[in-house]
Amino acid sequence: MTSIVYGIDASSFQGTIVWALVDAGCAFGFEKVTEGTGYTNPAWKAAKPAMAARKVATGFTPGAYMFLDEAPGAAQADHFADVAGNLDGWAIAIDVERSGTSSPTLDQAKAAVNRLRAHYPRRPIIGYIPHWYWGGQDTTFVDVLWASQYVTGPGHPADLYAKVPAAWWASYGGRAVSLLQFTSSATVPGVQGAVDCSAFRGDQAALRAVLLPKPAAPPPPPPAAPPAVAQMYGYLVTEAGVGNAHALTGRAVTSHDGGKSWS
Repeated sequence: MTSIVYGIDASSFQGTIVWALVDAGCAFGFEKVTEGTGYTNPAWKAAKPAMAARKVATGFTPGAYMFLDEAPGAAQADHFADVAGNLDGWAIAIDVERSGTSSPTLDQAKAAVNRLRAHYPRRPIIGYIPHWYWGGQDTTFVDVLWASQYVTGPGHPADLYAKVPAAWWASYGGRAVSLLQFTSSATVPGVQGAVDCSAFRGDQAALRAVLLPKPAAPPPPPPAAPPAVAQMYGYLVTEAGVGNAHALTGRAVTSHDGGKSWS
């Protein structure tokens, strides 16, 4: 049976979260950082060190996300990076779900993702791009697809996830689903009130392999040094042994007994 781990995503709506309590029942969590180019989540300042502390203590996977508005995507990613700062060891996501007349376009979403990659190289960029919102448009411009579809009623994550049909994990837009947000009404210790909760099919090690920065490729080995060569008494002395120098020098060689020969 495939193991399942759970995680929440929060914003200022949840207020101050006690991440040490969340960590006791969840393997990961995301906190909203920015929206558009002018909004910063007031809870982010306290959440960042608290979430980072859980990573050190237990291997909890912390995540930060930006909410995309209908506006130039690169500028929104710049705002996110300015506020979020150093995110070494963090998962990074973009939330694409603004509806109505301010719905962002595919090009704006792509521009935001490309700028996030520039700010945070070698990072998988996660896209929360619900199928019910995005339809069949391309999703391959993100590295990890985060889908959503909700079961009914409140409850603890494992109890609610038991209602999720396998079909909700189906691929769309050209990419397989790696995270599934299956409720907005989860009850999780450390959070006041209901909270969004998502599932990952795998253990914590598999989760980290998908969501976290990829290690840099090791540098190529230095070229092998040529073997040491010395000539003694008309013979070549190399690391491989002693050989007659005549065939290699192309000139007259005086041997150790004073005679002379030609190669």
